[in-house]
Amino acid sequence: MKRVVVMICVLGMLVSSAMATNGVSSVNVVGFQNVEIPPDGLALVTVSFLPFTNATLQNLIGDQLPSGSEAYIWDRVSSGYIVDSRTRTGWTKTNIILRGDALWLRPKSGTGTNSVQFSGEVPSVANGAASTTITGLTGLNAIGYAYPADVVWTNTPLSLAMPSAGELYVWDPVAGYEVFSKSRTGWSTPDGYTIPAGKGFWVNMGSATNDWTQVIPYSL
Repeated sequence: MKRVVVMICVLGMLVSSAMATNGVSSVNVVGFQNVEIPPDGLALVTVSFLPFTNATLQNLIGDQLPSGSEAYIWDRVSSGYIVDSRTRTGWTKTNIILRGDALWLRPKSGTGTNSVQFSGEVPSVANGAASTTITGLTGLNAIGYAYPADVVWTNTPLSLAMPSAGELYVWDPVAGYEVFSKSRTGWSTPDGYTIPAGKGFWVNMGSATNDWTQVIPYSL
């Protein structure tokens, strides 16, 4: 069995996953995602791997960020943030972070560049992840692509289902938000506009409500 390791490095984010070129692999394929956060900066990330254990911040990140760092997890039910902070003994909240959820990571000020590595099992048909659904999207939501792969935004079922006047906000650590809107003739994104693997983003659905069912984009 031949495997190819695919590595993607965009805006300081690295995602690696083991792919089988003949469509056959062992059930458990481990992937990792490295996130580099600039000094006194923020990173908007999404979790795209199946966790080895309950996907709390303590299990996902542990002590990789210094004490005094914060995480802001977007809660789609309350349309607000769940704020967690890291103390000397660990993260304080036990909320489960699902694939496709998005959260901000904010290291403690004055600690320079910080790196965080997420790891887990690569979603596959064999482990029950042939498709993934994010339900009940309405209004403003921070979400992400639920698979460890780059994605052309206009190829996603969500971009097609969103109503006219829907909006997409993608955070750039240097320039701030890139804002794109949908009209009757399509999206204002450049042709082939790609969201890097592991990067969270915002969508504004307006008053519409949609589910986002995404089929796995690769074979393992």
